[in-house]
Amino acid sequence: IESRLMRESLQDRRVVAGTDSERDVHIFPDAALIGIGGQSIFDRGKDAILPLVEELAQGWGLSVVRDDAAVRIEVAGKEPGPTLALASHLDVVPAGQGWTRDPFTPAIVEEAGEQRMYGRGSCDAKASVSAMLWAAHDVARAGGPRRGRLLVILGYCEETRDTSMPRAVPRCGAIDAAVVGEPTGLDLAVAQRGLLMVDLLAH
Repeated sequence: IESRLMRESLQDRRVVAGTDSERDVHIFPDAALIGIGGQSIFDRGKDAILPLVEELAQGWGLSVVRDDAAVRIEVAGKEPGPTLALASHLDVVPAGQGWTRDPFTPAIVEEAGEQRMYGRGSCDAKASVSAMLWAAHDVARAGGPRRGRLLVILGYCEETRDTSMPRAVPRCGAIDAAVVGEPTGLDLAVAQRGLLMVDLLAH
């Protein structure tokens, strides 16, 4: 039951088998992204984290647009062709209680022979954000795609019912394929079971 519901329904073994097999590379989120925060109601840090990502991309010479729906970064190809989108979000779930360390002071700790980063949002989804930003940087530095374009879409308020992604995507033009950055244990997932949010009113 656990396998069918938790794993097999999310993975296509043919896709996994067709990818290159390499040692997992651990990409730690930029410490500044963790320290700034950006909680799901987007009160903490939004005036810092959005321009930080924008300025980082601009500093790399990338084409970037920041509006009320997302920070969008585009790396154009040499010829027209399909668009691959890398999509994630900049907000995090509020820290809540029970932390044994400051959730907004990132720390890299050696545990069980490997390094781990602790900090609110380091997994969901600042790791994806950092990896996608560096992917755009590396593709641009290599001269861009041969055809088409690479598009990074970093939305807001994903951790709430008011996610900005439905507004951001139509502004991007046609998208042929997308990789969504969410914690999957570095497994390729091709489906999601979905999310149900219920308001219960008691009288």
